[in-house]
Amino acid sequence: LRELQSGRYTHYLDPNTKVSKTEVENLIKKITKSIKKYKVLILSGSSPCSLSDNIYEKLLKIAHKNNLLTILDSYGKTFNLAISEKPFMIKLNLKELEDYLKKEIKNKKEIISSIKDFLKKEIKLVVITLGKKGAFIGFTDKIWQVIIPKVKEVNAIGSGDALVGGMAIGIYQKLPIEEIIKLGISCSIANVKVWEPIEFSIKDIEKIFPTIKIKLV
Repeated sequence: LRELQSGRYTHYLDPNTKVSKTEVENLIKKITKSIKKYKVLILSGSSPCSLSDNIYEKLLKIAHKNNLLTILDSYGKTFNLAISEKPFMIKLNLKELEDYLKKEIKNKKEIISSIKDFLKKEIKLVVITLGKKGAFIGFTDKIWQVIIPKVKEVNAIGSGDALVGGMAIGIYQKLPIEEIIKLGISCSIANVKVWEPIEFSIKDIEKIFPTIKIKLV
């Protein structure tokens, strides 16, 4: 719901629907059957109920057996269980990171420290997003701070998904890590500037890309 005069928007979410054990098993079987066709697997979102909390953990194991690059964009118990399978990339926002660590993050040193801890767990690419304050991103043994331009926010819904999608394309195309970072962030910012999620164009991304600044920390 968007209020035209104030520019404020409200997002209504339906309550989660419970799924059965059979439905979870059928989904795993379906993905397992088709997974060999692909190079990258993105696991995004949360679990609707306790019966499916470990579904990403199982799918990561299957994906790695088939040599897929994996991206985990989740939180809560689903994330906590799946992280043990060492996905290639993870993405968390600040609140999700605090929930995972069970403590308040007070400064950028603590963010950097948490990224280092994830990297030590053999997760190659770690993305911590901070909304208007940009992001911190770790890859192998390096960490960057991402500084973003000020833009008029229309609707932020789907911006995390846009970031993950952009970075996944960069990973698939084997771009340099700096370009992968800028591509993902550009997609996220492009999404913020439009009302319908992911309704932005390649031209929008091309305009934003050169305005993204990254520096090693």
